[in-house]
Amino acid sequence: MIKLTPEEVKECLATTPQITFEVTERCNLNCTYCGYGKLYSDKESRSDRNLHADDAIAFLSFIKNYGKMVMTLQENLLFI
Repeated sequence: MIKLTPEEVKECLATTPQITFEVTERCNLNCTYCGYGKLYSDKESRSDRNLHADDAIAFLSFIKNYGKMVMTLQENLLFI
């Protein structure tokens, strides 16, 4: 296991170009291009978990102190 110093963690957070939230593991579309689709053999199993808004907000509140933050919302979201 690699141990990072607090300074190394801060540097990684400050230089992270993109953060993606996976809001649910309940998707059942089986898209070919998805990282959980049939084209990918080395994938984790899904467990029907959801990302709670409070957890996402807490993370964003934490990371806003490091580097520049630009937030975008993908327009082609599908809610089932």
